[in-house]
Amino acid sequence: MEEYREAKLKLFRDLDDPDRQRAVINLDDPEAHHFIKAASKVPIITYSMENPDAAVYAEKVELSLFET
Repeated sequence: MEEYREAKLKLFRDLDDPDRQRAVINLDDPEAHHFIKAASKVPIITYSMENPDAAVYAEKVELSLFET
């Protein structure tokens, strides 16, 4: 898992064009704070199913076998 985290951190660190790039980060990920710090050169968009402070937050999720 450490290798996965480091690879993801590298992707976020390599973002350097705030006019063309965005970092989209899942706040439900326990490593999110590391990714936010690594992506500091570009605007960050957060999402979550658990944290209402995220920019995109799922308030109501319904699962169904017959609908999309």
